[in-house]
Amino acid sequence: MIKLDSAQSRQINLDMLIYFDEICRKNHIRYSLTGGTLLGAVRHGGFIPWDDDVDVFMTRPEFDRLDRIFPREGRFVWQSRTRIPRYEYVYGRVMDSRTIIMEAGGLPSEGKGVFLDVCVVDGLPDNKFLRKAHITYMKYLYKGRRTVITDPGQTDYYEKGLAHRIIKDTLNRTTDLEFWQKRMEKAMKRYPFNGGGYVGNFCSQYGAREMLHRTAFSSYQEMTFEGHSFMVCRGWEEYLKNIYGNYMQLPPPEKRVSNHGGDSVWLMEEGETREECIRQYRSKKTDSGKGQKKV
Repeated sequence: MIKLDSAQSRQINLDMLIYFDEICRKNHIRYSLTGGTLLGAVRHGGFIPWDDDVDVFMTRPEFDRLDRIFPREGRFVWQSRTRIPRYEYVYGRVMDSRTIIMEAGGLPSEGKGVFLDVCVVDGLPDNKFLRKAHITYMKYLYKGRRTVITDPGQTDYYEKGLAHRIIKDTLNRTTDLEFWQKRMEKAMKRYPFNGGGYVGNFCSQYGAREMLHRTAFSSYQEMTFEGHSFMVCRGWEEYLKNIYGNYMQLPPPEKRVSNHGGDSVWLMEEGETREECIRQYRSKKTDSGKGQKKV
């Protein structure tokens, strides 16, 4: 297998986004660029210079349709809780099946390659007290889930202090990831998308900042990203202001870093299997050296 650089990873992500867009347009399914991908489209006309991933979100009705029709064969595979038993996310992913991500701690992610996150926008109650309570509960579930999946070998396990380690170790003894997944998925679907005036994406760490008026998804427009046209929701500017404030202002240099710092991406060569590559990587990790480009 061959280690890919950032430019090669970006090209795979772009190819995946183009394929995703084709599937959606063919089936009259609407989506929107979101997160750093939307910010990159608006501010840079493409990828943020220090980032290389892609993210979209879509309303629950559109997501459910996509979940049913996404092709089951091919280079780009669809991952969701309806397709994979005990799937570890409450949103969907498109993954390049030829690639493997080796995480920063040196551990291969056995079910992960280069991916496109497909987050879900769900309904919120109109009553502001119920809305606040629901968002608070979702934040609790999100943090519980994150606590359970954090690898004890990661640095922040120790950096966050004794109290954090006690809570994490207790949750790991008394719950598992599926415990949090089921509760989070049920809570996300509690209020229908079309049931009120507000909606939100609960797949991220931003909580209430991802809350939008439902009219933000009443129509869509085209926006250029890396020379290609993709969909963005009507409320894209409201979203960017909520998340980033003055979104056209560049962050200070020390914050211009990738969210996936330390992870490496590998491309399987013809005839190789994922299991063989992971086994090979593990066996040669110790003595191959960090500068090795091919395993």
